[in-house]
Amino acid sequence: MATIPYIIEAINEKTSKILSIGLGGANINNFFSEPPNKHNITVVEIDAAMKEVAQKWFGLEENGRHQVLVDDGVEFLRKLAENEKFDIIFIDACHSKREDNEKVFKNILNR
Repeated sequence: MATIPYIIEAINEKTSKILSIGLGGANINNFFSEPPNKHNITVVEIDAAMKEVAQKWFGLEENGRHQVLVDDGVEFLRKLAENEKFDIIFIDACHSKREDNEKVFKNILNR
């Protein structure tokens, strides 16, 4: 939650495609997919139970602009690097060290 101001600052009216690695309670994702926001957000969550919890308890609703995929975020990023582009990618997963997240991106980008 502490990163929300930074995410909001990075997103502007030209941002159309957002990728989130990790779902949590879906608060960030719901915010960016609801009107008046016009962003398309794809979320990759490794744990199907988290998606169920977010739907049942936090109001997660998928629609044409908001989809949640149950998949490994690292593997999704590897496949993504070959085919699709996003304006912003943010990680809302549970790594405790920033260096862990940096390694994932560096390994993918330096292939």
